[in-house]
Amino acid sequence: MKSLSRTTQPFFFAATCVTLLTQGTGCLFGGDDDEEADFAAMKPQDPQTFSADFQSKPYGAAACDAHDGKLRGKRELRVFKTSDFDATVFTRGLASYYARHDLTFYTQYPSFDLKMPYVIDTDERRLESSLRRKFPKVNFDADEFEGTDAELAQIQAAAAEFVMKPLLNFVEKYGHQDPAVTNVILTGKVASTDALEDNDAVLAGLSISPELLKTLRATGDESAAIWQGVPLPATFNAMVFVDAKFLQSLRRPTVVDLVIAHEFGHSAGLVHVEDESNLMTPTTGPNNATCDQSLTDAQLATMAKTLRVGDAPVVQALQAEASEGPAVGVHKTVPTQDRWRKVRSQLIGAHARPAEFLRDLLHPHEGD
Repeated sequence: MKSLSRTTQPFFFAATCVTLLTQGTGCLFGGDDDEEADFAAMKPQDPQTFSADFQSKPYGAAACDAHDGKLRGKRELRVFKTSDFDATVFTRGLASYYARHDLTFYTQYPSFDLKMPYVIDTDERRLESSLRRKFPKVNFDADEFEGTDAELAQIQAAAAEFVMKPLLNFVEKYGHQDPAVTNVILTGKVASTDALEDNDAVLAGLSISPELLKTLRATGDESAAIWQGVPLPATFNAMVFVDAKFLQSLRRPTVVDLVIAHEFGHSAGLVHVEDESNLMTPTTGPNNATCDQSLTDAQLATMAKTLRVGDAPVVQALQAEASEGPAVGVHKTVPTQDRWRKVRSQLIGAHARPAEFLRDLLHPHEGD
């Protein structure tokens, strides 16, 4: 997940999403049987037909334009868009950033028009109402939780499921293609409300993949228990969602490149790091985003393994470097009552802070 600021404040990037199958909320992921049939009926074309969509551009800086071969190979994309966006702004931006590692991209299909008003549902009132209906025996107004750790984990997972419902619908409809394909979705809005836009920050992108989910579920902290209960399939296509409307409004090509490259990194299994010079920093702003935000050899080793790219000797060297690097940290267990009070403060009442719940869920960090 990456966040961006509308002005000079940072915006943030996200890692994943989920939602709860609640009654009466409606499926705000559009698409009918005809739309789905049209997608299934699309025939592959010669990738050369779309080669211009993935032309990289030099940055004019040695650190950004040198080639090292560390991810040498190709990755197929399927591009979806929810409005009349110029998809090449994003596909060329992705190609431009990863050209330094000799990773190239292609597609066999034209972009597919999608009805999807937003990716995650952040409506606090509907979320609270949904939880109260789903768990009628739980006193959400009590200071002490009378249930078990497993029951509390179910509540947290239900909250996560509610938030991610539109994304889960997308996975169900379009997430069962060849696993070597990454879906790129250009949206007009990532979140349904402005609940995540604290301090003028905007959620600019969000990603999920089996590899990232594996990392999230293995963190050892309380979010791991939540992810165990999120109903994502064992296998599905890696997915990258970006707020194309907001990013295009900035008119800063380098920012676009960094956001989509960051989210693609998540889709290949990378988590956030607290280093502003690293591509996987969780926040950035239009005025401090530069093309030389880089990836470590350990991060590149993870991507090479996930994407099955890179020259063998280079990959072996990267993997050796990665084995010496920091692992995702194991967190201390938080007492049940402390977790309960935190959940209540985040999800229940007029002053609930669902943004904090989402950040806890979606922002695993290396070495935490």
